[in-house]
Amino acid sequence: MSRLTRFFALATAAVTLAVPAGLAATAAAAATGATVPTAEEAGYQFTGAQFRYAQATVYLRNASQYSTSIVGLGQSVQFWGGGNVYVLGVSDSTTASPYSPAVAVFNNSTHALVCATANNTCAGTPPTWTSGAVSYPVGDSVQEEIFYNQGNGDLAFTVNDLTAHASSGFTLNIGTGVSFKEVRIGSEFGDTPWSAPAFTAPAAQVKVAAFSAGQLTNYKGTKYGFSGYFTTSPLIMTGPGSVTEANAGPLNSTANGFSTYLVP
Repeated sequence: MSRLTRFFALATAAVTLAVPAGLAATAAAAATGATVPTAEEAGYQFTGAQFRYAQATVYLRNASQYSTSIVGLGQSVQFWGGGNVYVLGVSDSTTASPYSPAVAVFNNSTHALVCATANNTCAGTPPTWTSGAVSYPVGDSVQEEIFYNQGNGDLAFTVNDLTAHASSGFTLNIGTGVSFKEVRIGSEFGDTPWSAPAFTAPAAQVKVAAFSAGQLTNYKGTKYGFSGYFTTSPLIMTGPGSVTEANAGPLNSTANGFSTYLVP
């Protein structure tokens, strides 16, 4: 069982674009917030606003090339709010393919798993996700998106395979009145947002993922890239002694993408 399968399911064995029209953010070459250390993620954190929508496109690289450093990885979009962390990701082990979609919900205080699609404990889990009928081969580009419907309380998770022109989704009703004041987007390597993975440093820096076409929408419906009136902070994965093990490069020139890396 891969670590990233356990991260999204904690269950049985598994398996430079332009800013879109209408975005309000201006181009930015760097984040505005201080670097945030994490146990298992490299990417970006967005805070200081209420977010109802987030999306990012990521190219799926061959996970086996990282097998000497990690045992699994996932590319994810996360919503933090209402006492929970909602994770939409596509993950793969470094010994098997393809990538698989999943949603996991964690309690932000206790860090306990609330439900996961891969063990069918989230109401309305798509059977195609648990059977493995939906998957994404190496070389595809997928767009991940989360949307909170403030009117009916639905939280919709969607993965669009842009290469295969196919879409698959899952909706969880969490109730109205939830405030999402934090979004995270990036590459993950641990079992949960708070657990450190086994890690062996590579001999040289190696790219893990390139995120693009990023979009954030606030509760007023205003669209942004990854830079705006809110705070944009890089996430780094740190190990013993606060040594950086994975990080994110600067935002691209249109402030809607970045790359993540394992570092020596």
